[in-house]
Amino acid sequence: MRNRHHLGHPNAPGGDLVMSAHRTELFSDAVLAIALTLLVLDLSIRTFQASRLQSTLLHLWPTYVAFIAAFFYVSVMWINHHFAFARLNSVDKPVMWANIAILCGAVVLPFPTSLVALAFEQGSQTDQRVAVVLYALLAALMTLSWAIFFVVVARRPHLWKHEDSVHVWKHEIRRSTAGAVGYALTAIIGFFVPEVGLALFLFFPIYYAFA
Repeated sequence: MRNRHHLGHPNAPGGDLVMSAHRTELFSDAVLAIALTLLVLDLSIRTFQASRLQSTLLHLWPTYVAFIAAFFYVSVMWINHHFAFARLNSVDKPVMWANIAILCGAVVLPFPTSLVALAFEQGSQTDQRVAVVLYALLAALMTLSWAIFFVVVARRPHLWKHEDSVHVWKHEIRRSTAGAVGYALTAIIGFFVPEVGLALFLFFPIYYAFA
């Protein structure tokens, strides 16, 4: 617990910046809330023909699927983030940067989400392949960022609340790495069969929500 007496002081021994984990968690909550809000912006109808509202709504099914998949993804991120920070008393610069990498993926996610919806509504199969692969690769990088975060945290026991947390970090590293591999495989599958890739985007967040 060598840095516990230097929380919030940039001139801590060894050049470490150690501060309360609570402030970082509050900042992350705000970023993830904004990311969730941005996803809903694609749920809109700009125009439709008279007496064709029902068919127009049905035609937007890819938008609904993409929204649900991304919404669950970010929601699972928030839940995991909450439980991870519940085990931390404080954070230092490497942990904060690893956390920012996680948040970066969350705020970028609405972009491939909208591309997937647009490609399935108006694009060709080639467009669908590009959109699915882009979403899957970003999701893989986001999941990999979690593995990096847990590796960084696992190497800093002086930041933990509980001395027995090491088994939790190791489990989460394996879990996140498996998720990254899963999304990478989804990119390959989705390149050949975009519809299956879209279905897997729904499957993974729901699985991790209950696993």
